[in-house]
Amino acid sequence: MDNIHIYHDALTTKECQGICDFIDNMYKRNYKFKSDNFADCYNAKLENPEFNQYILQKNNINYNQLSQLVRFNRYQYANKLGMHLDSQFQKNMTHVFLLYLNDNFKNGETIIYDQEMNYLTTIKPETGLAVSFPISYWHEALEISNGFETKKCLAFQYSLQSLS
Repeated sequence: MDNIHIYHDALTTKECQGICDFIDNMYKRNYKFKSDNFADCYNAKLENPEFNQYILQKNNINYNQLSQLVRFNRYQYANKLGMHLDSQFQKNMTHVFLLYLNDNFKNGETIIYDQEMNYLTTIKPETGLAVSFPISYWHEALEISNGFETKKCLAFQYSLQSLS
């Protein structure tokens, strides 16, 4: 698990709530949210490199290159996202940054596997909790098991700054 990093309070509850409100407003206006055959969740992508930069800097993550896109995911009752690799938004991205924006739902954990699909860890969503892992790691989002709330998270990609 050396390559998986957990960030508690990556954003404050107030910051997360503001982003949740933004996602809900986008969804209500049908702003480019889509669902496909692979994912049960709805997602939208926006260009916002300043937002991505703010989160990485706030959490003292030294990066070399940063994705221009941020993806917002919205999972409702019985929604899940099967085992997958994130496709690169841009060339040369090495890591995924996944931030949970709320936790008022049941289940919905993220399971992370290595490149050979060996189980590594389970992440229980908490408001403001973030996890970073190599883009080559497989992962999945388990099903939401209550019908009253919606899981919201965001993801973007970056490449680590070389230590040499």
